[in-house]
Amino acid sequence: DETSCPRTIIPTLDDALQMILWTKKARFSIQLKDDNIEEEVARVVRRAGAVEWTGFNEGTLQRLINIRKFLPETYGFYDVGKKETPVEDYIDVCRTNGFQELVMHHQYVTAEKCAKIRAAGILPGAWNIGVADKMRQMLDMGVFRLYADAPLVMLDVLKERESH
Repeated sequence: DETSCPRTIIPTLDDALQMILWTKKARFSIQLKDDNIEEEVARVVRRAGAVEWTGFNEGTLQRLINIRKFLPETYGFYDVGKKETPVEDYIDVCRTNGFQELVMHHQYVTAEKCAKIRAAGILPGAWNIGVADKMRQMLDMGVFRLYADAPLVMLDVLKERESH
């Protein structure tokens, strides 16, 4: 019944972009999650005037390439997850397609990979982190961007680093 599970309204992409633009305190990261929606998503982002506040993080390479056809100036985060693929191969994909960041699952991140990624002019990122010690470890290895399951913990870790 509605008392135990009240109705809620899920914001549209346009609604969410307007919140980001209103606060101007965060960037908006979009993961497409489906094929053949890139043109419509690009239209909504452009109409909202949110191109500079929006980036696309995507593990499906073709989706990330496709969104760049409609928003060539957009920020691209290439999400990768195969440990056996050499990081140099992922770096080549980023360079070829103009992606600014290479994001790996935290279990595949090493200081050596971060150094190679940075040397290529790309920023390393790590995802699926929920523990402060793991966040500190990622930052110590050279990770630029963390995708956290525990954003308040991440904020505490970042504040702690700022105070040192």
